[in-house]
Amino acid sequence: MIEQYQEVSTEYSSYLNDESGLVRGTADKILFPRTETELLEIIVQAYSQSIPITVSGGGTGLSGGRVPLGGWIIATDKMREIAAAPSREWTDPDTDITYHLRFEEVNEELAYLTLPVAMTLKAVQNFAREHNWFYPPDSTERGSFIGGNVATNASGARTFKFGPTRPWVQGLRVIIPPGHCIVLRRDQARPHYVEEDYIILIAHGEEIRIPRPDYELPQVTKNVAGPVITDNSHPIDLFIGTNGIFGVISEVTLRLTRPPEEIASIFVMCKNLDQAFDVIRVAQEQRGTNSFPVPMSVEFLDDRATRIVKQVDPRIPPLAHSIIMLEQDVRSSSELYPALEWWKNRFDELEILDTSVALTHAEIEHHKELRHSVPEHVLSLTRSHDQSLVATDYSVPQTSFSELFYHLLEVGAEFESLVRDGLQSLDALGYVFFAHAGDSHVHLTLLPRNDHQADTAKARLAEIAEKVVSLGGSIAAEHGLGKKTLRGKPALYTQYGEKGLRSVRSMKLSIDPLNLLNRGNLIA
Repeated sequence: MIEQYQEVSTEYSSYLNDESGLVRGTADKILFPRTETELLEIIVQAYSQSIPITVSGGGTGLSGGRVPLGGWIIATDKMREIAAAPSREWTDPDTDITYHLRFEEVNEELAYLTLPVAMTLKAVQNFAREHNWFYPPDSTERGSFIGGNVATNASGARTFKFGPTRPWVQGLRVIIPPGHCIVLRRDQARPHYVEEDYIILIAHGEEIRIPRPDYELPQVTKNVAGPVITDNSHPIDLFIGTNGIFGVISEVTLRLTRPPEEIASIFVMCKNLDQAFDVIRVAQEQRGTNSFPVPMSVEFLDDRATRIVKQVDPRIPPLAHSIIMLEQDVRSSSELYPALEWWKNRFDELEILDTSVALTHAEIEHHKELRHSVPEHVLSLTRSHDQSLVATDYSVPQTSFSELFYHLLEVGAEFESLVRDGLQSLDALGYVFFAHAGDSHVHLTLLPRNDHQADTAKARLAEIAEKVVSLGGSIAAEHGLGKKTLRGKPALYTQYGEKGLRSVRSMKLSIDPLNLLNRGNLIA
């Protein structure tokens, strides 16, 4: 029997929000399906009564995507089984949670893992490592559900070399309105297909024609600002990175590859921002020419973010102004020393202050924890000031990165002056700046302490977004747009204008004519 609760505002109040604090939701009922059959039953019932439904994942999102605007919440927390047969049980050693999944080794270099939507990213990585396979996407929130990762096309540090979630999704089971389950696989040409003007889905023998989006995509390596459909897309891409507005994912099949033979994590301690940017430039040149060695990730922490890391690990040199975190993988152990020697020579040329190299799994995890401590601290500061998150999730073409990078530092400094005005402490943080720098993807977080400062911060965010679009960039690189707004309109308007907004609405209504599914996401 499906568990359901009427008093959402009490015991289940956390489901009315996500990590962003952008929107406070309302709902009449929350339901916890355990299987695809129960999920389908809920959706059929909701559509028969014209009740809006909002799908909730792990609650780690930063765009308000899971926040309900009335109706029912479908909480996927207990969906730990798959419909595909046969399946096996596997227990995550970190959490002692048991999942039902299917694992297929296709050849020496390729395997498929079919899993339930409530399996966490960390559990996926644990399973892969336990069986000597590798799932490269590595977003900051490793406690996030894999269903949410797909719905937002989550990415992270290792996107620099391996791309975001999208190319690693081999198959999906999706329930579309008013209650049809469709199965999509990248190696399946039909019955679902993409043609010049439409995406074609077949449900119960009937053809659903969804118009392709009518806008030009930004030329960046990371973009989840609305549906991303190209001539090379598969219908499966309609459900990846679109915040659940077209269907409810009930099962995911991921592609796994063999792990690198060795991974080294390098903390590069820089004397100033220009030196840090030089390291970023070197890494981007390596990727651009595909010259050995190409790192997996290139992360940047400014002086304020570095200050946070120093509080966690006092071994960081006091004179370190900013940090670049590189992860270098090699396919053969014999390549590790030459790769590290190559980087050492570059660091010497740049007169880098110091480095810290992690080689064991435990040491690498510690480096990750240091990096992750920055957004965690930022969220804590935001909550302590009783404000919602005011942060960029913007990416630009590599040729425009320098211009945006230094512009954001100016914006941060100006806002910090406003925050410090009237305060006795000159140490009060007004902003923190960190970035998936290799992909020209920036997270500037402004830290208002009151509603007036918050209004100013949001206005600056809108100005930066307009600049990013003018540079050919994306205003949603990895977190999705969800229920974000800019200047009182859906954020998607800033990216693609009214024509683009109408285009996505047309897509939505062609598959969900009552607009009941995840209402408020992308198009409001």
